[in-house]
Order: sequence, then C-alpha cells, then structure tokens
Amino acid sequence: MGQNEHDAQVNSDYNFGRHQLGTRFNFSQATFIFPVNSTQELFNQNQLYRNRKFTVNDVWSINSNWVNDLRLQY
Repeated sequence: MGQNEHDAQVNSDYNFGRHQLGTRFNFSQATFIFPVNSTQELFNQNQLYRNRKFTVNDVWSINSNWVNDLRLQY
C-alpha cells in the first residue's frame, strides 16, 4: 500500500461598489504508511491526515490613495 493524497480548492470573488469580497476553501487529505521501529512490515501503521482551511477576504478602496484589506481564516 502506497501513499494517497487528495486536494481540492474552491474560490469565489464578488465585486460590489468599492468592496471586493473573496472566499476560499482548501481541502487536503492524505494517507501514508508510518513505519514503526520494527523489521517486520506487518506492524507498520496507516496514518490519515485531514486539513481544511476557510478564508474570507474583504478589500475596501476608500479612495485612490487608501485601501483597507481585511483577512479572516480558520
């Protein structure tokens, strides 16, 4: 059994007035073999990693010289 990895990303952007709103969602899942301190392959362990990330971004153009950028992520 080898290593498996699955990745996905979803993006959306929306412009309204002087604001630009963007959202991102990242998904990553991987499995791999974690070798233990043994010479026998039977005792190796399968490891599963799941990563999720959600981001919201708001860019506000106050005027031609000032820009406010707010970023939140979890």
